[in-house]
Amino acid sequence: MSMRFLKGPAVLLISESARKIVVNDDRICSAIGFHIDVTKVLPDIIMVDLGRREPLIVFVECVATDGPISD
Repeated sequence: MSMRFLKGPAVLLISESARKIVVNDDRICSAIGFHIDVTKVLPDIIMVDLGRREPLIVFVECVATDGPISD
């Protein structure tokens, strides 16, 4: 799905409640000068669009619900 919105998507980090870091791409983080502080609250996914002149960092939060969504 990220290919629809990002030109050159890459995953920097995947985090879970039980495990802070599930996936972490230190090579790309270093290349773009992005530091992840694992002592802080992390989103579920951090992606980067490498298809731009300047990298665009995208934070993704995943939520599961079984009820209706309303205002």
